[in-house]
Amino acid sequence: MRRRSTKSFGPAAVGLMLACAVLFASLSAKAREPSAVRRAALALSCAKVETDAAPVLDLVYAADIATFGVPAEDLGTGASHGVRARSIDGLLASLNGAAARFPSLRTRVAEVVLRWSFCAIHYDDRAWNLSVGVPIRRILATAPKGGWKGFRAWGFERWHRDGVRAPELLVNGPLGPGQQEFFVHAVTRERCFPNPATGHTVFEDHEVDADLAAPLSDESPAGDDTQDSETDETEEDAKRCPDDVVASPRNTSPPPGAVVPTPSKPPQQTSAVATTATAPEGATAASPLPITPSRFSGNAYTGSTLAGVLVFGTRASYSPYSFLFARAGIEARRPDGEWTGSTSWGVGYDDWHPGTLFAQINDWSVDLAKPNLKGVALDAGYRLPLPERVAKYIGANVGVNVPWGLPVGLVSNVTVKPIGDLFVTAGVRTTPSDFSQWSWVYGFGLSNWRPFTVSAQYTNWGPNKAFKPNFLENGAVTASFSWAF
Repeated sequence: MRRRSTKSFGPAAVGLMLACAVLFASLSAKAREPSAVRRAALALSCAKVETDAAPVLDLVYAADIATFGVPAEDLGTGASHGVRARSIDGLLASLNGAAARFPSLRTRVAEVVLRWSFCAIHYDDRAWNLSVGVPIRRILATAPKGGWKGFRAWGFERWHRDGVRAPELLVNGPLGPGQQEFFVHAVTRERCFPNPATGHTVFEDHEVDADLAAPLSDESPAGDDTQDSETDETEEDAKRCPDDVVASPRNTSPPPGAVVPTPSKPPQQTSAVATTATAPEGATAASPLPITPSRFSGNAYTGSTLAGVLVFGTRASYSPYSFLFARAGIEARRPDGEWTGSTSWGVGYDDWHPGTLFAQINDWSVDLAKPNLKGVALDAGYRLPLPERVAKYIGANVGVNVPWGLPVGLVSNVTVKPIGDLFVTAGVRTTPSDFSQWSWVYGFGLSNWRPFTVSAQYTNWGPNKAFKPNFLENGAVTASFSWAF
């Protein structure tokens, strides 16, 4: 009978197998190691006191967001080529928890969240994994087992409105009322954050600017590390709070694995409202948040009537509460070679949103030599609600004009902004006592609401019988510089 031969492995073969096993184990452990974003989220979730959470918030705030609009997996150190929606969702959930546990940090949490642009990571109201490319590559993300808790907490899921956190700076910001409205518009329309008043996003309202709507690539490159795995890593992270991830009062270092960018405090905004330069993918870094109160605003202007009268003047307005204002101004004219002076004033309520009321009392020309009330007039009316797509370019209102000692007038005005700061406006007036008498006013030019900007326009306030232009007789050109603080 033939004996069966047996082979034994020598020491070299055994050593080789052990080395392979160790290498495989180390690579598996490396693959399971949380990214810097997940470590930051874990540190916030595990923070027991404010001094634990504050340095982590500073770290996340300083992260580079130029590529995706939100921090990359490595918090912007350049080692990562993408970001996963699950990671940002986990970080949003941790930020929401930190705001709930530490009221004194709510403003800082709001600064972190509102600095980001969600136009790419939550494009078309869906969560995406993003990777570097031109344009940015994306693949639809797989939701965690418990759903998108972070996006839901901040209002991104339209069918979950209960318990949504509105950022402190959007609902109770330090800006003046008018500037606060424009800031909300910039955050919701240009950075795709849900509107705290309506709960809608730009995608839900079909109000996406051309730049934000530019197509992203739906193809993910081979070997892309932004693919979702079967394991829900964020759920696993939430189950542990290792001591080495939490920054304590004695140890203010960031979470392990995260590299801190060079600290640099954003320069103080001279403008009362932040602006955003949006890349075609809608994911360019937003400018730092404005934190300077702005209740005073105004402008200085100069110009000339087309009949040759030089004009110089300035106006200032104070807004103590939303849309309430008090305004005063002074003007110098030179009609016949001699300078004359006048003042103007106004008080009232002026909400610029469609579907709202306005009422104000104005006197646009009070002769300094002979002050009187002849120029006082009450203007009140209603701004017509228009479809979102139309309201972006057209505004209209109807109302009454009640001048001192003169017949009441019925008025209507339409303003069209076809592109950028370019505008065209026209209005008509008649009196109920004689509908055969119609007059009109009109104007056009470039008008920028942002402070510390220049505007130029032609206006014709009449009196003009409808529809005689009187372009030279009653027209005037002016240039103005606006300010706010």
